[in-house]
Amino acid sequence: MNLKCRSIVKAAVLAAWIMCLVSSLHAQAPEDIQPLFVEHSIWQLLLHCALFGGLGVILVTAGFKFFDGIITKIDLEQEILKGNMAAAVLSAAAILAIGIIVAAAIH
Repeated sequence: MNLKCRSIVKAAVLAAWIMCLVSSLHAQAPEDIQPLFVEHSIWQLLLHCALFGGLGVILVTAGFKFFDGIITKIDLEQEILKGNMAAAVLSAAAILAIGIIVAAAIH
């Protein structure tokens, strides 16, 4: 990456951080809203995190196996082992997309 591209990327990242900071400073919740959560112990929260994390991993794996076996008619793992970069990018994109969908569903 040349120097000009790096400076553009750095400026974009800095601008994004500034926008997040400014928006979080001006965000205010109305005072009459009650919290929607019930207080739990740290152990209950860790258990929930582990359960939903495990569920997410299982769902992403199952979703990718479905994608690999049914949607694509080729064996992506064999293609990646052969050095097929397009198959690797397709697999990565599918895993990210399925992960985003699973995270939104679990949330």
